[in-house]
Amino acid sequence: MKPRTATVHLLLVLSFVASAAGAHGAATPPDYLTRVLHDCNDDWGGHAAVNDGHDLIALDVQEAYNGTLGEDTLLFRFVLNAGYNSDSTKPELKEVLTFKAGAASVSKEVKTSDNQKFTGTFDAVQGPSPFLGENGQPDGARFTVTGLLRLSGLGLQIGDKVSSFSVQGFAGLQKADQMPGGYTTAGQTFADCSTVAPEQSDPESYARNEYALRGATYYGELSLGTSSAAVKPDGNATILFTLKNPLKEAQAFTVVATAPPGIRTIFHTDHYSEGSTRTTVGAQAEVVGHFYAVAAQGAQSGDIRLKTTTDLGGHAEAQIPLTVQSGATSPSASDPGTQTSQAKGGSPGVEAPTVLALLALAFAVVRRR
Repeated sequence: MKPRTATVHLLLVLSFVASAAGAHGAATPPDYLTRVLHDCNDDWGGHAAVNDGHDLIALDVQEAYNGTLGEDTLLFRFVLNAGYNSDSTKPELKEVLTFKAGAASVSKEVKTSDNQKFTGTFDAVQGPSPFLGENGQPDGARFTVTGLLRLSGLGLQIGDKVSSFSVQGFAGLQKADQMPGGYTTAGQTFADCSTVAPEQSDPESYARNEYALRGATYYGELSLGTSSAAVKPDGNATILFTLKNPLKEAQAFTVVATAPPGIRTIFHTDHYSEGSTRTTVGAQAEVVGHFYAVAAQGAQSGDIRLKTTTDLGGHAEAQIPLTVQSGATSPSASDPGTQTSQAKGGSPGVEAPTVLALLALAFAVVRRR
């Protein structure tokens, strides 16, 4: 080997080793995400100075209720790094995800021509967004791109499985990094994890073979304090409900009620509001609140349906049959049905009935871990 060639070879080796020494795994995802792939960390990083293409880091799966679509969705979060080398002509960069939805094979992609705006063949593509490390701060230049798919479009239901995940990166027409493990450079494919820590040397240990759909109810729980309720015209019934958050981070819960004709629902959690309420439930905590079912003359019996969604993607429902009894309750200025200030938020008026005031004090917001 000529001296110059040896020097260049040594520099490349040292550069590659330095890159490998700085390699580190992706931070553990929050518990509403499931990691299905983790690549050999930064195996593409040692070649990023001379090759285009993203360094594939990890792939996470999330189920989330989408209010705009009105249905549960399946989201795939790509954790990526880099993109173009310094002398790049900026070819289109692309990640192709393949998996099985039940027995059907599915292929979807995300792509970019500037590493800033991403599109693809998913129903929607979100990002890029900074990827956060264990300390909650951006993990270097790593970022995430998320592809969203309707479960109905995949023909999937709760209990069905998605499996056999793999990702192939491209720079133009050339294959680049792949996940889990290995990469292709200069037309040659390497199934190599030798540049990272020994505990990461087995690609199979970084792949979850399948994931069973569970629906977006795993984010939280909505339950009622009774199985039925009754109310007289011009009267009201008080119904307790509980919101439970099993996650290790706080969530904002929104509860919306749909009631039979002639029935108003006035919620009290942190405040009073009509028809719906929004409250934050701490990590692995619960909140107990109540609402009044207020019946006007001519109100009809039927189910009160409650739906809760969370800001992280959760969705749960509950319902309670409400019977409007014959006879009337004499209305008074203190009846919640006549207190419009309560429906608009803030504290109840001084005329609120004693029993309801006591309930509000006792049950308005109970937080416990």
